[in-house]
Amino acid sequence: MPSSEDDPNERTSTRSGSPGPGPSLTERDSLTRAPVFPSGPAASVPFPATPEGARSARRYAVAHLAAEGFPSSSEISGTVALLVGELAANAARHGRVPGHAPSRGFRLRLAVAPDRGGVRIEVTDASPALP
Repeated sequence: MPSSEDDPNERTSTRSGSPGPGPSLTERDSLTRAPVFPSGPAASVPFPATPEGARSARRYAVAHLAAEGFPSSSEISGTVALLVGELAANAARHGRVPGHAPSRGFRLRLAVAPDRGGVRIEVTDASPALP
């Protein structure tokens, strides 16, 4: 599995938690920066900023979950595929990862909770613009 290399210049879009009224911007900002699964292994993979890169990220996420024991037909796999597809499509259109030819791209990071009760999804890029 690829190793995670955190870049302090990358911004992160994260989906986790439950629906409903959200916390204040300050609380939300601290929640998205806090590690959800600090002891769990994570997959971290760069993709090119193209429609094919976004599709590849979605397929990679489903395959990663299958390797973790979640079949592609499971509800969690379908939900993760939808979220990764949306985040990756946005990052493919607007993002970049330093050093990744052609200097545009995004990084997908997935972590399954040690108790298998959740999945953390991060899509990052080095663009200075906010998502």
